[in-house]
Amino acid sequence: MVLQKLLKEHFEKGFSYSQYLKDIDSMISQNKTSGLVQNELMVNYTVLADRRMRRWNKVLEIDAQTKSLISSVKQNHKILIITEAWCGDASHLVPVFCKLTELNPNFETRLVYRDENPALMEQFLTNGAKSIPIIIVMDEAYNLVFSWGPRPLEMQKRVTEYKKNPDRAYDDFLNETQVWYNKDKGKSAIIELQNEFAELV
Repeated sequence: MVLQKLLKEHFEKGFSYSQYLKDIDSMISQNKTSGLVQNELMVNYTVLADRRMRRWNKVLEIDAQTKSLISSVKQNHKILIITEAWCGDASHLVPVFCKLTELNPNFETRLVYRDENPALMEQFLTNGAKSIPIIIVMDEAYNLVFSWGPRPLEMQKRVTEYKKNPDRAYDDFLNETQVWYNKDKGKSAIIELQNEFAELV
């Protein structure tokens, strides 16, 4: 009941994906970003993230099988996405989440910022870390159905391996991550989410 109430509260104050993109444009124009850390580096990450999301909005393709599966879910569901404007993983994955959920009119999707909602984030930690993005799927009464994130399994393994090697240059890892996402084209996330949504049909 406590989680259900928390999910309802945060969903009701969430915002749309289109509003998210508008908010990011506004932040960039003010040399700001979302979240607790405000500096030039984070603003630069936000500019890159904005470009990635807008590119994915144009080029991301959902295969016919996935479209059919998502569209076949008959029950109404609430979908909440935890994100931040500067997050590299979110810039690749939030467009995937939103394109999938747009396929079904029974899905209502909203987004919230991680740092503004610590109580919610604490419920969806990854190995104790506040990793994002997280997609939370609820039924119409705000009961948790499933959550997914912050990354496809293969990318999560790469992150885990990177953390075991503290001497490795962070910029090199970021570049490799970008290359992986560009080659993957959202397919890994789509497959993993497809398996989750299949349980709702």
